Amino acid sequence: MCFQTQLVLEFAKSEAYWNKRILEEVQKHATHHHASVFARYPWPVITAQEPEQVQLMQCGFVPAHIPDPVGFLRQYSTYNAKSEEVYAKRTFGKAAKEGQRCLIPVTGFYEWMHVGKEKYPHFIHKRGGGVFNIGGLYTNGTYSILTTAANARMAEI
Repeated sequence: MCFQTQLVLEFAKSEAYWNKRILEEVQKHATHHHASVFARYPWPVITAQEPEQVQLMQCGFVPAHIPDPVGFLRQYSTYNAKSEEVYAKRTFGKAAKEGQRCLIPVTGFYEWMHVGKEKYPHFIHKRGGGVFNIGGLYTNGTYSILTTAANARMAEI
């Protein structure tokens, strides 16, 4: 589960893979360079509907019809969504069916390895640095990070 993300923009390491204008927009909107999803800091997001725009959104998917977003997030953890289940889940189904997908630019994220009662952080990033995207679903200025079953390398963590 990706609960802590990082976004430190280094143009020299990212330029070859990104549209320069979009990268500059992401940099302009990146108000926090390291954040826990629980803090719900605004984070730059690129939506499928407006791929040439960078928008600020909060992590923690809150459907539009929810009258109390804070209460909803206390009761339901919608920071992550399992890709294999989003179409069937009441919370995410409408957004998934309507193609409300987004990209969340990051330079890395933390996963925690549990060994007995101890937890050890592992920083997951691109070799050599640079920006990459995490897939997500969005609605109403909020987003959820899409997750899936771990591959062999991540399963060790």
